[in-house]
Amino acid sequence: MIFILICLLCGFMIIRNKGQKRFDWFVCAALLLSSSITILKSPQIQAHRFFILCYWLSVVVYKEYRHNKFPLLIPLIIYGAGEMFIGWQDTLLTSFYRLWKPFAFLLDSYLIMLMAFWGTKNVRINSKPIINTLLIMTIYGIFTLVIKNNPLQQFIWSRFSDATYLTDYYFGGRIRITSTWSHPIAYGFVCSTFAVLLLKYLKNKKCLITFILLVINVFICGSRTSLAALILMIALYALLEYKFSKLTRLTILLVPALFLAYLVLPPVQEKIDSIVNTAMGNSDVGGSSIEMRQGQLVASLMIFASSPMYGHGPDYIQENMMSNQRLMDQYFMRGYDFEGFECYYYILLIERGIVGIVLEVMLVVFILMYLIRNRKRNKQRSSEALMIFLGFVFFALSTGALDTWMFTTFFVGLCMNRIKNGEGDLLTKKTK
Repeated sequence: MIFILICLLCGFMIIRNKGQKRFDWFVCAALLLSSSITILKSPQIQAHRFFILCYWLSVVVYKEYRHNKFPLLIPLIIYGAGEMFIGWQDTLLTSFYRLWKPFAFLLDSYLIMLMAFWGTKNVRINSKPIINTLLIMTIYGIFTLVIKNNPLQQFIWSRFSDATYLTDYYFGGRIRITSTWSHPIAYGFVCSTFAVLLLKYLKNKKCLITFILLVINVFICGSRTSLAALILMIALYALLEYKFSKLTRLTILLVPALFLAYLVLPPVQEKIDSIVNTAMGNSDVGGSSIEMRQGQLVASLMIFASSPMYGHGPDYIQENMMSNQRLMDQYFMRGYDFEGFECYYYILLIERGIVGIVLEVMLVVFILMYLIRNRKRNKQRSSEALMIFLGFVFFALSTGALDTWMFTTFFVGLCMNRIKNGEGDLLTKKTK
């Protein structure tokens, strides 16, 4: 009840405020309160979804959608209508859930982009509450590594989940840090996203310390994909932001430093070697390999073939396959091994079929085209949005989207607002 009351309080503060205060309450609440906290079971309203609903309500109450047309409204409407149509084809669900499940997915994903576009006027990412929250989150992440336990998540699991919190999974042979987030791999990408958003504020000492702690947490979250996504996003930021001459000088300075860090620091060497081994298809390093992914693709195509046009419906993998041990045993006996469906593409194949894949590709292309075409209009914001969105695409295709949709589409929507409407005055202020 205490956790639920805290979530309700945060939701109330999100609704009643606007501008920077609402932005701070939303970001800080989402960072500190895990999406594992369930406020309502049927239909399922978890903490993060509740905060999104509260933000939407605030945007509607203050009528912030007026005189601010979203540039990708038509593609988003087509995508949303298509997802609702796919959900309606799932005859295993009741009429309510055939509408609710696709709507809930839209609410948790691309509709956040529209919400942020309308509701982030004159806000800044380096505000004092957000920086302090990131410091608390990352320091707590290091603390869980030191004590080899996460008492906060263990308590939340014991109250809100039917599953058992597996300490050996998180702190066994391979360390997986979640801090205040719901999943270690997702936590790594969230840290990566905030790290790259702070790149332009590194002259501020507090922001620099926060950036360093975020990068450390990416290293200790136990995810090679999150680390690779961070490297990719920083590389994209450098390519998009700097001129060739400055980029060359930066490369000359950084390459020897990174090589020295690889030679001197065992954790850095271990992570880089792990990424290379996985890319080469070696499975002896733990986790996924190319060979394993090929097996997952074959298994996904087999299920896709039984319903290729519209797929098997939202949440089919989690609610109909994974919960049916007899069905999974039959697949295993036939030589198919899913290993967690570690790719968003596999989920699209099984749950949304050809129509869902076409819709997804269409919307992704429109987002990328808008950001690329408007680089001259606002180079900094288009670069930020491109780096975050492409980093997310890489992450989702590598290990699944998991619990990373919210901040990805939220910050892309914020950047799209700046591209269309210009920068706000508050963005020039610095963190004290």
